[in-house]
Amino acid sequence: MPENRVVLITGASSGFGRETARLLLGRGYRVYGTSRNPSAKPQESGVGIMTVDVDSDSSVENGVKELLDEAGRLDVLVNNAGYVLTGGAEETSIAEAKAQFETDFFGPVRMAKTVLPIMRKQGTGQIINLSLRQRATAKLDEDFENGADPKIVAETVLRIITSKNPKLEYAVGSEKRYKTLKHLMPQSIIENGVRRHWKLDG
Repeated sequence: MPENRVVLITGASSGFGRETARLLLGRGYRVYGTSRNPSAKPQESGVGIMTVDVDSDSSVENGVKELLDEAGRLDVLVNNAGYVLTGGAEETSIAEAKAQFETDFFGPVRMAKTVLPIMRKQGTGQIINLSLRQRATAKLDEDFENGADPKIVAETVLRIITSKNPKLEYAVGSEKRYKTLKHLMPQSIIENGVRRHWKLDG
Protein backbone atom coordinates (compact mmCIF):
# COMPACT_ATOMS: atom_id res chain seq x y z
CA MET A 1 0.00 0.00 0.00
CA PRO A 2 1.26 3.53 -0.80
CA GLU A 3 0.89 4.74 2.80
CA ASN A 4 3.46 2.15 3.90
CA ARG A 5 6.04 3.13 1.27
CA VAL A 6 8.70 5.72 2.02
CA VAL A 7 10.01 7.86 -0.84
CA LEU A 8 13.09 10.10 -0.79
CA ILE A 9 13.38 12.79 -3.49
CA THR A 10 16.57 14.81 -3.89
CA GLY A 11 16.21 18.45 -4.95
CA ALA A 12 12.61 18.54 -3.72
CA SER A 13 12.35 22.27 -3.01
CA SER A 14 11.34 23.28 -6.54
CA GLY A 15 10.58 22.16 -10.10
CA PHE A 16 10.38 18.45 -10.89
CA GLY A 17 11.23 17.40 -7.34
CA ARG A 18 8.62 19.55 -5.64
CA GLU A 19 5.87 18.54 -8.07
CA THR A 20 6.77 14.86 -7.65
CA ALA A 21 6.70 15.21 -3.86
CA ARG A 22 3.29 16.90 -4.03
CA LEU A 23 1.80 14.20 -6.27
CA LEU A 24 3.16 11.25 -4.28
CA LEU A 25 2.07 12.81 -1.00
CA GLY A 26 -1.43 13.20 -2.39
CA ARG A 27 -1.46 9.53 -3.36
CA GLY A 28 -0.68 8.39 0.16
CA TYR A 29 3.09 7.89 0.08
CA ARG A 30 5.28 8.98 2.96
CA VAL A 31 7.53 11.52 1.27
CA TYR A 32 10.86 13.00 2.29
CA GLY A 33 12.82 15.52 0.26
CA THR A 34 16.28 17.04 0.28
CA SER A 35 17.47 20.55 -0.35
CA ARG A 36 20.81 22.29 0.11
CA ASN A 37 19.02 25.22 1.73
CA PRO A 38 15.44 24.37 2.81
CA SER A 39 14.92 27.75 4.47
CA ALA A 40 15.45 29.60 1.19
CA LYS A 41 11.86 29.01 0.01
CA PRO A 42 8.53 27.76 1.40
CA GLN A 43 8.36 23.95 1.47
CA GLU A 44 5.56 21.58 0.56
CA SER A 45 3.38 20.90 3.60
CA GLY A 46 3.53 17.27 4.69
CA VAL A 47 6.90 16.55 3.07
CA GLY A 48 9.77 15.86 5.45
CA ILE A 49 12.51 18.19 4.19
CA MET A 50 16.12 17.49 5.13
CA THR A 51 19.24 19.55 4.51
CA VAL A 52 21.39 17.46 2.17
CA ASP A 53 24.10 18.42 -0.31
CA VAL A 54 24.46 15.59 -2.83
CA ASP A 55 28.03 16.79 -3.54
CA SER A 56 29.08 15.69 -0.04
CA ASP A 57 29.56 12.10 1.15
CA SER A 58 28.96 12.99 4.80
CA SER A 59 25.90 15.12 4.03
CA VAL A 60 24.29 12.29 2.05
CA GLU A 61 25.12 9.69 4.71
CA ASN A 62 23.77 11.89 7.52
CA GLY A 63 20.60 12.69 5.56
CA VAL A 64 19.81 9.05 4.85
CA LYS A 65 20.51 8.15 8.48
CA GLU A 66 18.13 10.90 9.60
CA LEU A 67 15.42 9.49 7.35
CA LEU A 68 15.94 5.93 8.60
CA ASP A 69 15.88 7.06 12.23
CA GLU A 70 12.47 8.60 11.61
CA ALA A 71 10.84 6.35 9.02
CA GLY A 72 12.62 3.05 9.65
CA ARG A 73 12.87 2.14 5.98
CA LEU A 74 13.34 3.51 2.44
CA ASP A 75 11.42 2.07 -0.49
CA VAL A 76 12.05 4.53 -3.33
CA LEU A 77 14.86 6.96 -4.10
CA VAL A 78 14.20 9.59 -6.78
CA ASN A 79 17.48 11.16 -7.87
CA ASN A 80 16.31 14.57 -9.05
CA ALA A 81 18.87 17.09 -7.76
CA GLY A 82 20.78 18.68 -10.62
CA TYR A 83 21.16 21.68 -12.88
CA VAL A 84 21.88 22.63 -16.49
CA LEU A 85 25.10 24.31 -17.57
CA THR A 86 24.72 25.80 -21.05
CA GLY A 87 27.28 27.36 -23.34
CA GLY A 88 30.12 26.45 -25.65
CA ALA A 89 33.00 24.31 -24.39
CA GLU A 90 35.46 27.16 -24.86
CA GLU A 91 33.27 29.41 -22.69
CA THR A 92 32.93 26.86 -19.88
CA SER A 93 35.65 26.70 -17.27
CA ILE A 94 37.02 23.37 -16.05
CA ALA A 95 35.79 24.28 -12.56
CA GLU A 96 32.24 24.82 -13.87
CA ALA A 97 32.28 21.53 -15.75
CA LYS A 98 33.61 19.65 -12.72
CA ALA A 99 30.98 21.22 -10.47
CA GLN A 100 28.18 20.08 -12.76
CA PHE A 101 29.51 16.52 -12.92
CA GLU A 102 29.82 16.50 -9.13
CA THR A 103 26.11 17.26 -8.76
CA ASP A 104 24.53 15.70 -11.85
CA PHE A 105 26.60 12.50 -12.08
CA PHE A 106 28.39 11.81 -8.81
CA GLY A 107 25.40 13.06 -6.79
CA PRO A 108 23.12 10.21 -7.96
CA VAL A 109 26.03 7.74 -7.66
CA ARG A 110 26.65 8.91 -4.09
CA MET A 111 22.95 8.58 -3.22
CA ALA A 112 22.68 5.13 -4.80
CA LYS A 113 25.78 3.81 -3.01
CA THR A 114 24.31 5.00 0.29
CA VAL A 115 20.80 3.55 -0.10
CA LEU A 116 21.53 0.29 -1.93
CA PRO A 117 22.78 -1.58 1.18
CA ILE A 118 19.57 -0.51 2.96
CA MET A 119 17.35 -1.71 0.13
CA ARG A 120 19.31 -4.94 -0.18
CA LYS A 121 18.84 -5.62 3.53
CA GLN A 122 15.09 -4.91 3.20
CA GLY A 123 14.89 -7.22 0.19
CA THR A 124 13.15 -4.53 -1.84
CA GLY A 125 13.69 -1.02 -3.17
CA GLN A 126 13.64 1.14 -6.26
CA ILE A 127 15.88 3.92 -7.63
CA ILE A 128 14.59 6.36 -10.25
CA ASN A 129 17.04 8.73 -11.95
CA LEU A 130 15.78 11.89 -13.64
CA SER A 131 18.29 12.55 -16.39
CA LEU A 132 20.02 15.75 -17.38
CA ARG A 133 18.19 15.49 -20.72
CA GLN A 134 14.91 16.37 -19.01
CA ARG A 135 16.42 19.60 -17.71
CA ALA A 136 18.28 20.30 -20.93
CA THR A 137 15.21 20.00 -23.17
CA ALA A 138 13.22 22.18 -20.76
CA LYS A 139 16.04 24.73 -20.81
CA LEU A 140 16.38 24.52 -24.59
CA ASP A 141 12.71 25.34 -24.99
CA GLU A 142 13.15 28.18 -22.49
CA ASP A 143 10.41 27.20 -20.05
CA PHE A 144 8.67 24.22 -18.49
CA GLU A 145 5.53 24.64 -20.59
CA ASN A 146 7.39 23.89 -23.81
CA GLY A 147 9.95 21.62 -22.21
CA ALA A 148 9.29 18.87 -19.71
CA ASP A 149 6.26 19.86 -17.64
CA PRO A 150 6.93 19.09 -13.94
CA LYS A 151 3.45 17.56 -13.62
CA ILE A 152 4.13 15.15 -16.47
CA VAL A 153 7.49 14.22 -14.96
CA ALA A 154 5.81 13.64 -11.58
CA GLU A 155 3.10 11.49 -13.15
CA THR A 156 5.78 9.45 -14.93
CA VAL A 157 7.60 8.86 -11.65
CA LEU A 158 4.32 7.67 -10.09
CA ARG A 159 3.73 5.37 -13.08
CA ILE A 160 7.22 3.87 -12.62
CA ILE A 161 6.70 3.32 -8.89
CA THR A 162 3.35 1.61 -9.39
CA SER A 163 4.39 -0.47 -12.41
CA LYS A 164 4.99 -4.17 -11.91
CA ASN A 165 7.48 -4.17 -14.80
CA PRO A 166 8.90 -0.65 -15.25
CA LYS A 167 10.96 0.12 -18.35
CA LEU A 168 14.61 1.09 -18.05
CA GLU A 169 13.99 4.47 -19.70
CA TYR A 170 11.05 6.86 -20.12
CA ALA A 171 11.02 9.87 -22.44
CA VAL A 172 8.95 12.79 -21.15
CA GLY A 173 7.75 16.04 -22.74
CA SER A 174 9.77 17.53 -25.55
CA GLU A 175 12.48 14.90 -25.08
CA LYS A 176 10.17 12.57 -27.03
CA ARG A 177 10.21 15.03 -29.90
CA TYR A 178 13.99 15.33 -29.93
CA LYS A 179 14.43 11.56 -29.80
CA THR A 180 12.01 11.15 -32.71
CA LEU A 181 13.75 13.86 -34.72
CA LYS A 182 17.10 12.22 -34.06
CA HIS A 183 15.85 9.03 -35.70
CA LEU A 184 14.08 10.73 -38.63
CA MET A 185 16.37 13.62 -39.53
CA PRO A 186 20.07 13.93 -40.37
CA GLN A 187 22.17 15.07 -37.43
CA SER A 188 23.33 18.10 -39.41
CA ILE A 189 19.77 19.48 -39.62
CA ILE A 190 19.23 19.08 -35.88
CA GLU A 191 22.62 20.71 -35.24
CA ASN A 192 21.75 23.68 -37.45
CA GLY A 193 18.44 24.11 -35.62
CA VAL A 194 20.20 24.15 -32.25
CA ARG A 195 22.76 26.67 -33.54
CA ARG A 196 19.98 28.94 -34.83
CA HIS A 197 18.06 28.65 -31.55
CA TRP A 198 21.08 29.74 -29.50
CA LYS A 199 22.28 32.23 -32.15
CA LEU A 200 25.69 30.59 -32.22
CA ASP A 201 26.48 31.76 -35.75
CA GLY A 202 25.74 35.44 -35.08
